[in-house]
Amino acid sequence: MGEEVARLVEGMSVNGAVRFDGSAFVDCFIQGKVVCDGELVIGENAIIEGDIECRSIVVYGTVEGDVVVSEVAKLLEGQVLGDLKTARVSLKGGFKMCGKLNVAGDTSGVLFHSSVV
Repeated sequence: MGEEVARLVEGMSVNGAVRFDGSAFVDCFIQGKVVCDGELVIGENAIIEGDIECRSIVVYGTVEGDVVVSEVAKLLEGQVLGDLKTARVSLKGGFKMCGKLNVAGDTSGVLFHSSVV
């Protein structure tokens, strides 16, 4: 059986810090720090106003805060308005970022897809 994924869906709103012990899918508004021990998927309707710490992240929505990722950040669409620190990153066209990108280690962890200009 696969890992259960916590879900905060469109229409919900959270004011305060949120912690997920495993993986999570967020597609709502959160104002506060988010900590996730597993993979955190930020849905296209999500707006996160706060810092994020997680093992891995997939971004389709909006993050307004600094992001620290211990493994891999997949930046597919949406935007991060803040600094991003990660071990590996995958960027795809349509994604926007305003802040510093810090990829720990060597640059082999940076993956640029052909659609990125």
